[in-house]
Amino acid sequence: MKTIDDYSLLNYFLKRFYFNQIEVFKGADNLEQILKRYPRLVCAVNHGPAPAPFAVFAGVIDNYLKLGGAERKPLTVAWRGFYEMPLVSRFIRYVTQADRSLSAEEFLQKFEREGFTDLFVMPEGANCMFGDGEQIVSFVSPRFIELAIKINVPVLVITHSGTGPLASVHTLSRREMKLMKYLPRKVYQQVRETGILSLPHFTQGHLDKVQLNFRLYQPSHTEASLSKDTAVRYRQLMREAENVREMMIEMKDEVAGVKTKYPWQSRGSDWKRAPELSPVVDKRRATR
Repeated sequence: MKTIDDYSLLNYFLKRFYFNQIEVFKGADNLEQILKRYPRLVCAVNHGPAPAPFAVFAGVIDNYLKLGGAERKPLTVAWRGFYEMPLVSRFIRYVTQADRSLSAEEFLQKFEREGFTDLFVMPEGANCMFGDGEQIVSFVSPRFIELAIKINVPVLVITHSGTGPLASVHTLSRREMKLMKYLPRKVYQQVRETGILSLPHFTQGHLDKVQLNFRLYQPSHTEASLSKDTAVRYRQLMREAENVREMMIEMKDEVAGVKTKYPWQSRGSDWKRAPELSPVVDKRRATR
């Protein structure tokens, strides 16, 4: 099992390859305090363009190394297709610490039995192919919330801004949209929602600056409060997941200097921010 520190050499090369500068947004929750207070976390990261996870991996690892997380043990959820690609599968197994694509229950068992501390997941999944590279698209699944509830840990929400140029965005014409009807139903629904197809832009070169934002989310449900009825349980989890998605949108708006208010802020007990976490500096949040 590898620790964050074991990825330091890979992190060095990824940083040199991807960007000139990476920084943490001044209003972010204090990552150093979070890592000290919570020995285990589920980390939900916005996806962005298809190649962005490697750049984000470098940025997050870099901050863990600087802020006391070097000995933490990460486990990462990745797209199952990567494990079938001959030239990619070995690297993916190295990064994720999983030998194959696992189900949610298998990830839970592996996390708890093998002593991992941080479970990283990008809830947008393959839906990232239908966004403009910066927007937060619909989540593929709310299972990351269920994992956090079962493990009894908060969710560290992580967003990144500035990776948009890694996407080559194509707005679909009416004719192209008609052809999309032959795609699987869920894929077609997502295409209809955005009207965009986002492909990797491998010739982009260095990103000028990438900004990370951190915020802690405490699910309102416990395992005991989740319904035994499958359909009701799914709706409960989806509502929690939508809270996280709206939070991600707001976090990216914060970095862009846009003041917004999303529904989760008025849902009362449906949303809980972890107590006693001081942000680095955030005058805008203090005036809300």
